[in-house]
Amino acid sequence: AELYKRVMHDRRNRHPRYQISQPVSLLLGNNGCRVFCDLRDMSLMGARVTSVPLRYVPQTFWLLISSEDVVLPCKLRWMNGAELGVQFTGEPEYVISVAD
Repeated sequence: AELYKRVMHDRRNRHPRYQISQPVSLLLGNNGCRVFCDLRDMSLMGARVTSVPLRYVPQTFWLLISSEDVVLPCKLRWMNGAELGVQFTGEPEYVISVAD
């Protein structure tokens, strides 16, 4: 059963996923409410984010990767407790500077 799960997981994710451990932020709503969390893995098309301190996340938002000065438009794909999967929905935008 474990092998089946792994194969199905690999089939679902056509792009290789890279393990990452770094702080990121979700930018929610028009006012850009900032929610701190952690990026755990990432592929060309999406990412897995953990330590999300919310029970509800809107369907669309931005993922801010401060270390790269980049924000990525995202769509929520799944949420399981404090962990969520996101799909990137457009081109990254580079920001000049974001104060922590």
